[in-house]
Amino acid sequence: MTFIELVRAVRLRIGIQGSGPSSIDTTIPIEQQMIKAVYDAWVDLQNFRTDWRWMRGTDSFNTTAGTTTYSLSTIISPDHRWKKWRTDTFYVTENSQYKPLTYLEYDYFQYKHNNTTDRGKLSDFTVRPWDGAVILTPPNTVYSVKCDYQKRAQLLTANTSIPEIPVHHHLAIVYGALEKMGVAILSQEQYDHYSQQYAIALGQIMREYLPRKTMQQRPLA
Repeated sequence: MTFIELVRAVRLRIGIQGSGPSSIDTTIPIEQQMIKAVYDAWVDLQNFRTDWRWMRGTDSFNTTAGTTTYSLSTIISPDHRWKKWRTDTFYVTENSQYKPLTYLEYDYFQYKHNNTTDRGKLSDFTVRPWDGAVILTPPNTVYSVKCDYQKRAQLLTANTSIPEIPVHHHLAIVYGALEKMGVAILSQEQYDHYSQQYAIALGQIMREYLPRKTMQQRPLA
């Protein structure tokens, strides 16, 4: 559903007469309230977790021999909505195969590789906390580094804007918006119903789009 279609879906469930709004630029107060509720519900859903799988992106960059620091702007373009690196997904291409790089916390990386000038194969890396720059051990040649990142929230800014979450979960945004409308607009029964529907929808999204947890099994002694 588009942004305006989501707003109309909210109106339908509230039970207000009419079929509007025709545009998100409406000046009718109740329609403006519904628009804001949908806008906020979508942002809140995206920010509810920092590891939604549908909000991941992938990029790659080539190293330069002897160069250790690679600024965010040299790796990724601003329109990719970069938020943070997924430090468990950094791989270097070697002999046409991807090999994982080892992430170290920034301070420990600085301590371990202080004054390191020897060049070699890539091994460790870190991320500079204040600007997202990637810092590698000094490479001895050109390598291709592949990495994933988490995106910032998508904002709905036009009638035709479509939430990036798969369409079969769009009703979760509607339910979240209805919950935001609150008992000032809804009856208590409606509010309770849509709050429950939102909780169910959120649970479905979490099962589908969160990383799977694994348990390490140890042999019995």
